[in-house]
Amino acid sequence: MAWLCVALAMLLASCAQPPSTPSSAPAQAGGGATADRTLVVAGGRTPESLASKPLRNTGGAGTPRTAMRAMNAGLVLHDERELPHPYLAEALPELDTDSWIVSADGTMTTTYRLHDGLTWHDGSPLTAGDFVFAWRVYATPELGLSASVPLKYLAEVTAPDDRTVVFSWRQPFAGAGDLQAIDLPPLPEHLLAQPFAQRDPEGFVGLPFWVAEYVGAGPYRLSRFEPGAFMEAEAFAGHVSGVARIRRLRLLFMDDANAVVAAVLSGNAHIATADTIDAEQAKVLEQQWADNRGGVVLRSPVGVRIATPQLRPEYATPPALLDPRVRKALAHAIDRQALADTLTQGKGTMADTLVLPQVEYFADVQRAITTYPYDVARSVQILHEAGWVRGSDGVLADASQNRFAVEVEVAAGARNDIEVEIMADSLRQAGVDPSVRVIPRAQITDRQMRSMLPGILNVSHQRAFVPPVDRLRSSEIPTAESRWQGNNQGGWSNPDFDRLVTAYETTLDRAGRNAQVVAMMKLVSEEEPVIPLYYNLSFFAHVSSLQGPMVSVSDDVANWNLPDWSWRD
Repeated sequence: MAWLCVALAMLLASCAQPPSTPSSAPAQAGGGATADRTLVVAGGRTPESLASKPLRNTGGAGTPRTAMRAMNAGLVLHDERELPHPYLAEALPELDTDSWIVSADGTMTTTYRLHDGLTWHDGSPLTAGDFVFAWRVYATPELGLSASVPLKYLAEVTAPDDRTVVFSWRQPFAGAGDLQAIDLPPLPEHLLAQPFAQRDPEGFVGLPFWVAEYVGAGPYRLSRFEPGAFMEAEAFAGHVSGVARIRRLRLLFMDDANAVVAAVLSGNAHIATADTIDAEQAKVLEQQWADNRGGVVLRSPVGVRIATPQLRPEYATPPALLDPRVRKALAHAIDRQALADTLTQGKGTMADTLVLPQVEYFADVQRAITTYPYDVARSVQILHEAGWVRGSDGVLADASQNRFAVEVEVAAGARNDIEVEIMADSLRQAGVDPSVRVIPRAQITDRQMRSMLPGILNVSHQRAFVPPVDRLRSSEIPTAESRWQGNNQGGWSNPDFDRLVTAYETTLDRAGRNAQVVAMMKLVSEEEPVIPLYYNLSFFAHVSSLQGPMVSVSDDVANWNLPDWSWRD
């Protein structure tokens, strides 16, 4: 919500990088005169879906966010501070007006009025009926997203006319007036109604429409797609906010950070995205650009790096991970400051919780939570109390002589291998016997595989300007029934946390919502279902001849103003 991010304004001002003086020689990628030059973006994997709310989930390392932003539009668009603005809608619903009505029984309606003359990329009219159709699709249980937010709170979506969308809510929902493309985007009924009517979930999800034949309403229209290589797009003349200033876009799918850096430095690309590069590559680019001022590296404070133990009994190895005492001991054993110093070039800090220090309620969170400072002796003591004793070889074992062996897992990516090695070294000092597994990106995107990993998976919570409700609520646990959709990869289930999440999402009062967040973070710190490691930075590099990219509070909004990017004269 908007008020959650107002306090981040000063953060952005302090972190923004002033643009460098343009290089005297224009970048060569795309060729041609400046006005006609193609913008070439390097980074991110081939998308499994171009939809902003994909039925085939595109989570995991290397998410191609630029492609998704280019192709999609929703009722609301968030800016670099995650503040909402009307997009396909003419205005945001306002509480206690005809556009946002709360009934005495707690049910609500919100009404969005669409801009006149909206069209899809294929030129067909985009109407309120396309939102009604989208609700029918996403609310279908067999497709796996019916329990996601906001669908779980929606009773019905109707279209009194072609420009009016009415959302009927079963109960108060604070996000009802802020529906973005990731929440409930329109879907082109004229293209999808017939295959949807066949009631074949696998066939519907596997349609070429979702990638190679995608039709959206975003600022760019897909013109060519080469899986594993690149996609090309042209500025969409019917875009609601006007035609993008850069008329052609080329996205190179590259998950090798060094190859991305080479592409940018050689002039074969203009942008290295946060989907691929990290602190090490950012430093290389800055050093190479220092003399000729050929480019700019933006550093955005976007999230928290976390360790996620497997908490489903059928998969957890060792089963001791299910014991909160053991998870607390592991938190004490990890040298999080060493992780922050090494992985962020000394610019990040260790984390004790899962929200950014700049949110307005952070001081209240800090006072409420339990913290686990680096303390190997305390870690060993807690593990001993939990029944683990060091053997002659220094490794912990339980009463049945089972060694405390655990796999520390991470997706392949910039310096991720270093991260898990540092973490493994810390755990060894406490008597744990860790092994390290670096998982190729092609495998980590398999949600079923990721959900069944036995040990501790390191991931990023990149939306830390809001609490991590989707990472920890029970309804987000991936299952076969949900087609392995869901963000709660560790499988933690806690009824008290679920009640707090519901209260947070249904409380319309700002102070009341803040109080729910504080209570959530307190509970999480007491159970330690995930272990906060350090606050991480997101790196986005671009040549100086490009203007428009800016520091943001979330990778999700790093490309929000893509249609306004332009070449310097």
